[in-house]
Amino acid sequence: FAARKAIVTKHHFFSPSHPLFEKNRSAVRMAFRAANALPAARVLSQIGGARFASIAKSTGGRCSNSGLTVTVFGSSGFLGRYVVNRFGRIGSRVVCAHRSDYYEVRHLKVMGDSGQIHPVSIDHRNKDDLYRLIEQSNVVVNLIGKTYETSNYSFDDCHIKIPTDIAQISAELGVDRLVHFSSIDASPDAHSLFAKTKYEGERAVQEAFPEATIFRPSKVFGFEDNFLNGYARLAKMFNYVPLVNGGMQKIQPVWVQDVADAVYNAIADDDTRGQTFDIAGPKTYSEKEIVDVVIQMIQQNPQVVEVPASIASYAGSFVEKLPFWLGGGLLTQDQIRQKLDNVIADPTALQLRSLGITPATLEDVSLSFIKQYRKGSHFLAIH
Repeated sequence: FAARKAIVTKHHFFSPSHPLFEKNRSAVRMAFRAANALPAARVLSQIGGARFASIAKSTGGRCSNSGLTVTVFGSSGFLGRYVVNRFGRIGSRVVCAHRSDYYEVRHLKVMGDSGQIHPVSIDHRNKDDLYRLIEQSNVVVNLIGKTYETSNYSFDDCHIKIPTDIAQISAELGVDRLVHFSSIDASPDAHSLFAKTKYEGERAVQEAFPEATIFRPSKVFGFEDNFLNGYARLAKMFNYVPLVNGGMQKIQPVWVQDVADAVYNAIADDDTRGQTFDIAGPKTYSEKEIVDVVIQMIQQNPQVVEVPASIASYAGSFVEKLPFWLGGGLLTQDQIRQKLDNVIADPTALQLRSLGITPATLEDVSLSFIKQYRKGSHFLAIH
């Protein structure tokens, strides 16, 4: 009843002007009377407003109470939906920060119990918006990142300024845990501006929130990715796959569900405070080997074209100037430079196994969504 009072008061579902007010007058009156007899702290704890000294570990389902109120920045992205689902399915209250249209995030609503998943549109540069989203949370997860710059958001904005604001505000408000996503190739000596700004952002977050847990993921693959699906679409639609520098870049791809599970496991383990993890899969491939695996799975025979980095960069200099609706962002010079650095884990770094996760290989799970690119999808193979 206390939680109901707070929700009713906040959203005015049963204001006198509401058509359901008369029908539900007695129920609302009983709820208010019961709520008035409870301490305010209990009301807050029931709707997720109270912070907890230690993170509760829940083994229940979506209708249970994990004790977590989690704000997820970057929730509308590929990885975001899996992180939201991981917390929602154990009974957490999840605030999903996004800058999209509501219809682009409504799928998140079903990832938790009724009223537990809250997509909120914000301006990430507006600190008042950040305060509003973080102030009731005991866990903050920052997934914000872009592989190309736009007229609205630069690499500095996405990888340094906004993450720093999130970390500083989280520290000021006393948030218990912060998980920040960097990149496995983040380095001051990287070829790409993407990786350099990821490194600077990582350091800025650690300075603002020393107990932040840093995740440095490699290429993440899964049902909605633009990684394996991108190669498969090129092979099926255009019958060719271009490979920069012959596809020599080394990649350690990681399954998206393993990454989401790692976020929760890190939150549930106090020993991960202030630690940095290289989030990568169990096998290392060259980019060409990954393309060969995809081609074998989709049973196509495209032409694999080796493109020198200089020519690819020259093409990117033209494409990146196009409007977004004409393909701007599909290829940029910085994306070509990203392919000059390997995206593999440091053998001495903490990895998924340190979080109790045995990572899946690309061959283990990718056929389940890559087979859609076969001729006749999978139906010709079973009929």
